[in-house]
Amino acid sequence: MKTLILAATFMMLGDAQEFRRQGYVVYTPFVGSSGYFSKSIQGAFTGGDFLFYKGLGTNVDAGGYFLPGEGGGIGAFSPSVTYHATKIGTGRVVPFASTGPAIFLGGDGSGLGIWQFGGGVTAWLRPRFGIRAEIRHHVDYRYNDLNLTSFRFGVTWR
Repeated sequence: MKTLILAATFMMLGDAQEFRRQGYVVYTPFVGSSGYFSKSIQGAFTGGDFLFYKGLGTNVDAGGYFLPGEGGGIGAFSPSVTYHATKIGTGRVVPFASTGPAIFLGGDGSGLGIWQFGGGVTAWLRPRFGIRAEIRHHVDYRYNDLNLTSFRFGVTWR
């Protein structure tokens, strides 16, 4: 499954001549939580952004959260709408925001549809390589027993 996710990310990026596409890999060293996620959990994700109109675009993100030392975890898939403020400053530091649905898949095959939103910043160290930091919040408005905030750090390319 991990190979399929990585292959899909690279195929989506293709030839990024106009820098409208970018991929990323992020790690979540700490997740603040409530409800049935009451322990310290971590996560890892890969994804990509495709900008199609003045910074407005779509984002697809897949990965999972896991409990260190316990072997359990959940998978997560998040298609989103995103906005990258590409016209601010020199373009080397680009703030962004995203929102959309997310699906959490447990080890027992059950799925949980939730809503996620967040934002962050990409710092381009080279024309095609940078670092990414973001905060993403997942919430289940139907039952109000999931309130998950993740701090994500990683690399990005275009």
